Amino acid sequence: MHSLPNRHTKGDADSDEARESPTDMKPMILASALAILLVGAAGIESRAEAIPQAKMPFPKDAVTIKEASVDVTGDTRPDRIVLAGRPRKDNNIYYEKLYLGVEDPITNQIVSYDIEGGYSPSLEFVDVTGNKVPEIFISAETGGSGGIINYYLYTYRNKEIHPMPVPQGLDMSGALEDGYQARIYVRDTNQYTTIDLADRAKLYSDLGIYRNNQIVRPVSVMTSRSWQLLKPADPEGDGVYVLWGIQAIKGVANADTIAVAGSEWIWEPAGAGTWRLSRSNVIKYEPRRANGSIK
Repeated sequence: MHSLPNRHTKGDADSDEARESPTDMKPMILASALAILLVGAAGIESRAEAIPQAKMPFPKDAVTIKEASVDVTGDTRPDRIVLAGRPRKDNNIYYEKLYLGVEDPITNQIVSYDIEGGYSPSLEFVDVTGNKVPEIFISAETGGSGGIINYYLYTYRNKEIHPMPVPQGLDMSGALEDGYQARIYVRDTNQYTTIDLADRAKLYSDLGIYRNNQIVRPVSVMTSRSWQLLKPADPEGDGVYVLWGIQAIKGVANADTIAVAGSEWIWEPAGAGTWRLSRSNVIKYEPRRANGSIK
């Protein structure tokens, strides 16, 4: 089986009180997140090791990336969890395919699941459903210029690995406007945010986009529902995790990041289960803020 990847807002007239509220997005977009957004997610390095083929039914050329002992079945006994990958022959830091394996410590029964490949895979265990049994959270960088990372979530039940959905990013659009600014619209919340781009006035004027503070030709900003970062967090300290996400908003080029959108997602178990947007905001991207939180 194969798992497919799942590839704000502060309004224009927010009050000072709303901006300074402790329930704001301060914990959402931290220094580390912005640093990752600037240079791409820092990968988790692992030394490759040969996999005992008698244990995990992975290809012979697969190597162990991460291994952990965690109870993912809910029987209180730690299970053996292995994340492995098949390195590309001409680029051994890229894994053409990833493999997830779970071994029952009592019966030695093994189940496995194939995952799309990538760079710097990571493995975490977080309880997003609140049932006291952690899910398996995996990420892998795509390696593209956009700094996109694919994320996967799995649960173990009935002696099988089952994929869970990962929230899509915010649905956004926007355009440059007169006065060296961009207006961003978030459909999920039906809110607009205006981003001041006066610091790009010379660049945009030299490119022929603005003349005398007026837009010369329409320019839409570049948005994507893919994640620059999706991070499990336990803001309440109760052992139940939410997902904090960051998306980049680009101006006139892929390297021209003008804003970032942060969002918080909570798992709603009703029915088949789904992710609910809890809160979000859009802020101007300023690298100097990488050393402090954002209000």
